[in-house]
Amino acid sequence: RQALVLLHQRLLGHDRAPDHPEIERTFQLFSGILTDAKAQGRFEPRETYFCGGREEFRADDPHYTLRAWRGVLTYLLHQHDFLYE
Repeated sequence: RQALVLLHQRLLGHDRAPDHPEIERTFQLFSGILTDAKAQGRFEPRETYFCGGREEFRADDPHYTLRAWRGVLTYLLHQHDFLYE
Protein backbone atom coordinates (compact mmCIF):
# COMPACT_ATOMS: atom_id res chain seq x y z
CA ARG A 1 0.00 0.00 0.00
CA GLN A 2 2.92 2.35 0.61
CA ALA A 3 3.88 2.03 -3.07
CA LEU A 4 0.32 3.03 -3.99
CA VAL A 5 0.46 5.99 -1.61
CA LEU A 6 3.69 7.10 -3.29
CA LEU A 7 2.20 6.73 -6.79
CA HIS A 8 -0.86 8.78 -5.82
CA GLN A 9 1.44 11.47 -4.46
CA ARG A 10 3.87 11.53 -7.37
CA LEU A 11 1.38 11.17 -10.22
CA LEU A 12 -1.69 12.92 -8.86
CA GLY A 13 -0.22 15.22 -6.22
CA HIS A 14 -2.43 13.76 -3.46
CA ASP A 15 -1.07 13.01 0.01
CA ARG A 16 -3.24 10.10 1.07
CA ALA A 17 -3.01 7.74 4.02
CA PRO A 18 -2.68 4.00 3.32
CA ASP A 19 -6.29 3.53 4.52
CA HIS A 20 -7.75 6.26 2.26
CA PRO A 21 -10.66 4.99 0.10
CA GLU A 22 -8.81 5.84 -3.14
CA ILE A 23 -5.77 3.85 -2.03
CA GLU A 24 -8.09 0.96 -1.16
CA ARG A 25 -9.76 1.22 -4.58
CA THR A 26 -6.37 1.15 -6.29
CA PHE A 27 -5.26 -1.79 -4.15
CA GLN A 28 -8.43 -3.69 -5.06
CA LEU A 29 -7.67 -3.07 -8.74
CA PHE A 30 -4.14 -4.44 -8.29
CA SER A 31 -5.25 -7.51 -6.37
CA GLY A 32 -8.19 -8.05 -8.72
CA ILE A 33 -5.91 -8.18 -11.74
CA LEU A 34 -3.71 -10.73 -9.97
CA THR A 35 -6.70 -12.84 -8.96
CA ASP A 36 -8.28 -12.73 -12.43
CA ALA A 37 -5.04 -13.60 -14.21
CA LYS A 38 -4.33 -16.53 -11.90
CA ALA A 39 -7.90 -17.80 -12.27
CA GLN A 40 -7.65 -17.73 -16.06
CA GLY A 41 -4.57 -19.94 -15.97
CA ARG A 42 -3.98 -19.65 -19.69
CA PHE A 43 -1.99 -16.43 -19.90
CA GLU A 44 1.58 -16.52 -21.14
CA PRO A 45 3.82 -16.41 -18.02
CA ARG A 46 6.11 -13.97 -19.78
CA GLU A 47 5.12 -10.38 -20.44
CA THR A 48 5.89 -8.53 -23.64
CA TYR A 49 6.68 -4.84 -23.99
CA PHE A 50 6.88 -4.84 -27.77
CA CYS A 51 3.93 -5.55 -30.01
CA GLY A 52 6.12 -7.49 -32.43
CA GLY A 53 6.66 -10.19 -29.82
CA ARG A 54 10.45 -10.10 -29.98
CA GLU A 55 12.08 -12.22 -27.29
CA GLU A 56 14.48 -9.53 -26.04
CA PHE A 57 11.47 -7.41 -25.01
CA ARG A 58 9.90 -10.15 -22.88
CA ALA A 59 10.19 -10.44 -19.11
CA ASP A 60 9.26 -13.29 -16.83
CA ASP A 61 5.98 -12.51 -15.07
CA PRO A 62 4.83 -15.85 -13.63
CA HIS A 63 2.76 -14.19 -10.88
CA TYR A 64 1.26 -11.52 -13.21
CA THR A 65 2.72 -8.75 -11.07
CA LEU A 66 3.97 -6.69 -14.01
CA ARG A 67 0.52 -6.83 -15.56
CA ALA A 68 -1.10 -5.73 -12.30
CA TRP A 69 1.23 -2.74 -11.91
CA ARG A 70 0.64 -1.78 -15.53
CA GLY A 71 -3.11 -1.83 -14.83
CA VAL A 72 -2.64 0.39 -11.78
CA LEU A 73 -0.51 2.88 -13.70
CA THR A 74 -3.02 2.96 -16.56
CA TYR A 75 -5.80 3.65 -14.03
CA LEU A 76 -3.85 6.47 -12.37
CA LEU A 77 -2.80 8.04 -15.67
CA HIS A 78 -6.46 8.23 -16.69
CA GLN A 79 -7.45 10.19 -13.58
CA HIS A 80 -8.73 13.73 -14.11
CA ASP A 81 -6.10 15.14 -11.75
CA PHE A 82 -3.32 13.72 -13.90
CA LEU A 83 -4.80 14.54 -17.30
CA TYR A 84 -5.79 18.12 -16.49
CA GLU A 85 -3.17 19.08 -13.92
